[in-house]
Amino acid sequence: MKGMLKVPQQEYIKYLREFEDLSISEIKENLGVNWRTAKKYADKDNWNKPLVRASRVSPVMDDYKDIVDTWLSDDQLISKKQRSVTHSQFAKMLPKELRDYICIEDMDNRRERIAACISWLQVYKINEINECLERFKDNSTVSMITSMLHIMNGHSYSYRNDLDEKYTPKEIKGSETSLNKYDLLSKAGVING
Repeated sequence: MKGMLKVPQQEYIKYLREFEDLSISEIKENLGVNWRTAKKYADKDNWNKPLVRASRVSPVMDDYKDIVDTWLSDDQLISKKQRSVTHSQFAKMLPKELRDYICIEDMDNRRERIAACISWLQVYKINEINECLERFKDNSTVSMITSMLHIMNGHSYSYRNDLDEKYTPKEIKGSETSLNKYDLLSKAGVING
């Protein structure tokens, strides 16, 4: 055999050595290959060719390659960008007390406070919220501030009297709303309850 052996021939040499228990000399005689070739393929474990990357020549970048490599390695060490309110461009525009109230470390509390601020801003002016936060400072809960905002702005928990009740039938508008009669009828067996 002359030239490079094909892969099936190389694998056959390995097979003869491992499963047929032939010596290198016997393989050499049976196949007619050089003893060193038989030895090489009989003892070979890794059949993959090693990948060799060709070095690229980059005349433009050669002067700056070390600097860029340093930048890239430094970027690997820096943690990923923090995506939070404290880094937001809009947090800078908020009044100080409101910004301090929202920009806290604990993410669960931060989410709760941001959601509360969104709902407060639908009812109150930003200056009213900030004034309330100035009074309470950092140690207050969302419900405390909501209550204080409600009180500071003259809201009461009573129902409005000017609402017209349009859905109750006219026949029962003035009647008693107690369920005592219903209970008596149920006990008497008139109503199945």
